[in-house]
Amino acid sequence: LLSLFLFYNLVFSIDRQSIIASDDYYYGTGLSEDQNEARQKALSAVTEQISVRVESQLINKTVEDDGHIAENIKSILRTYSIAKLNNVSYQTVRKGNKIEVFAFIAKKEVARIFENRKELISEMYRQANRYREEGNLAYALKLYYFSTILMNSIPDERIYYAGTDFTTEIPKAIHSILLNMQFNYVKSKVNSEGLLNLFLNVNYENKPVSLLDFTYWNGQEQVAVQVKDGNAVVTMNKDSIQNNEIYLNIKYACDENRNEYLVVRDLWDLVFRPSFSVPKKVKLTNLAEKTFSNALKDSLEICLNYKEPLPAIPTIRNEALRFIHIIQGKEKAIYEDFFIEQKLKKYLDYNHPRLYSYHIEADINKTGLGYEVRRIAVTNDTHPYQNTASNI
Repeated sequence: LLSLFLFYNLVFSIDRQSIIASDDYYYGTGLSEDQNEARQKALSAVTEQISVRVESQLINKTVEDDGHIAENIKSILRTYSIAKLNNVSYQTVRKGNKIEVFAFIAKKEVARIFENRKELISEMYRQANRYREEGNLAYALKLYYFSTILMNSIPDERIYYAGTDFTTEIPKAIHSILLNMQFNYVKSKVNSEGLLNLFLNVNYENKPVSLLDFTYWNGQEQVAVQVKDGNAVVTMNKDSIQNNEIYLNIKYACDENRNEYLVVRDLWDLVFRPSFSVPKKVKLTNLAEKTFSNALKDSLEICLNYKEPLPAIPTIRNEALRFIHIIQGKEKAIYEDFFIEQKLKKYLDYNHPRLYSYHIEADINKTGLGYEVRRIAVTNDTHPYQNTASNI
């Protein structure tokens, strides 16, 4: 029995020494009276060794927080969840009244961890390309940008995967969208509050943009606007417009959405976040004068466009008018469909919508379930310091 014990310890020692000498592994040792604590210490030592090895490669991608850049690099490595990997090996022996754990992982396995993150970047990139083709540039920009966050957590100078150099392709895709986005001024109207509604057409590669977010300065605060179906409305006080032009900033970082990917959330404050700001200038002509009369405030005009005669037009018009009255507070949001009623109430409670204009022009489109009245322009007041504009 004694000889067997000595033989085991000899083999254990040789294995450990060969691992240390081979330069093919990251390794670490933990010692404690509790085996789980010893195991955790050993794993921390492995992480420390990996951190030292990749520090020089990550140092230019990592945010320096009060000089603690090394700690931030360790935090970046923790986003890889090394502790959850099955391919970290452990050897355990008893030393006196304590337990010693020797942990090690092959360097090629760690390289595979980084490859898995490249695979996630690749999937985000492919999905962003699909959104881009569909004209959903809000989602495309969000995924492109999230990919840049992930790239800055990988200790490679250039990020290659499946034949694609993401180091160049992803920034190029973002710049392409920002530079080639076209905002064209269409007309202006004075709304019920005496402010100018500036109607814009928004296109990318000569096609209407289905979804995009941008901001502008209205003279007092930053306002967020959402483009839908190639159209957007910007509201300004005419006195705030200088040289008959306005500047818009396309939203791409989407920091409020970072929780959609836990790894993006965890990396957000650790790695450098690149800037791609490209302000868009829109020239304005023939601006409407402030001729709005309070006497006309209750004069609602609805023009519904449709391609062919529909027997349901009166019903559709009445439902559209009812929806407008609900927004104005003239009617309560009561519907036979409980789901629709609750959804509308939540929308009203959270967004506090107001009509952009008392002259409404919208299209009636056939859907799989009936008909829709598309684009009734409203303003949404979701925060005391931020207004949003959208089309319903």
